[in-house]
Amino acid sequence: MANTINNIVVNDKNRTIEMSKTFAKMAHQYGTAEYDDLQAVRRDYPRYREVIVKPSRKNDTFKGLNKSFMRQYIARHDDKKKTTMNKFKTLIGEVKVKKEDGEVAMCASFFEVKKWFLATYPEIEKYVKNSQKAINDILEEVA
Repeated sequence: MANTINNIVVNDKNRTIEMSKTFAKMAHQYGTAEYDDLQAVRRDYPRYREVIVKPSRKNDTFKGLNKSFMRQYIARHDDKKKTTMNKFKTLIGEVKVKKEDGEVAMCASFFEVKKWFLATYPEIEKYVKNSQKAINDILEEVA
């Protein structure tokens, strides 16, 4: 069992004090609130001598989510008029948009395309979150 106290995790199972890299950086500066919090936890848990700095997690929740995956998923779930695929192609710059000055190729950033895709197909986000939760539960049991 782990207790979380102001960005510090007191891991009862491993008898360690854990914190993020960002928090640790501030906790190493004497006089900061983070320093005071760490010292308070050390006083409250004197036998938990090991302080572990957890590496920051990169947000690779949607690691396999790329334009190729999106294109294939849209192709399998689009309507007969290919409405969603046309929007996708417009966003990634494959289809030119007619403007007053002529045709313009738009190109949204990958972040914007991803945001649009997840809003269009919310079941993807739900599936990934459920899968990640199941993986984390198994990893917690093993540790």
